[in-house]
Amino acid sequence: MGTPSSRIDHILLIGFGGPTRPEEIRPFLEVVTRGARVPPQRLQEVAHHYKATGGFSPYNRCAAQLSEKLRQALGAHGLNLPVFLGMRNWHPFLSEALAEIKDKGFRHGLGIVLAPHRSEASFDRYVRSLEQAREEIRASDLFYELLRPWYDHPLFLKAQADQARRLWEPMNPAERAATHLLFTAH
Repeated sequence: MGTPSSRIDHILLIGFGGPTRPEEIRPFLEVVTRGARVPPQRLQEVAHHYKATGGFSPYNRCAAQLSEKLRQALGAHGLNLPVFLGMRNWHPFLSEALAEIKDKGFRHGLGIVLAPHRSEASFDRYVRSLEQAREEIRASDLFYELLRPWYDHPLFLKAQADQARRLWEPMNPAERAATHLLFTAH
């Protein structure tokens, strides 16, 4: 996206976003479904699911923790790159993150889409949203090199296997026999 640069001066994590408190649920769902014909009863049903699980999504908190861990890991290796977080569907929106990045004078970023798989509904939409945010804030001087989708990276696969193993090993044989592992991209 834009002209690549050998000088990366920041990292932008690009995520989905989610409501952080009950009063954000409905506005969040309206952003997610903008332009789609979603029956009001379906929105109400999804809003009810959010309320039943505490009235928020853990996504933003987890993404912020990831951002901080990445910042710390980079610093431990002598790479003091600022790490920003921008969301497609909730605060901090991509346009908000890019405005901050632009105001701070950064120009060449590494963009990391937080969805590991490649599909039109994930990676491709995030890339389009990033471009739209650049246009929205008139930031044609911001350039991004995008990390390729990482669904098949050996360390990602190992992390998934390790997590499954942590859940599987404490089970007794009857629990194991009754347990199925389901992978989903969402």
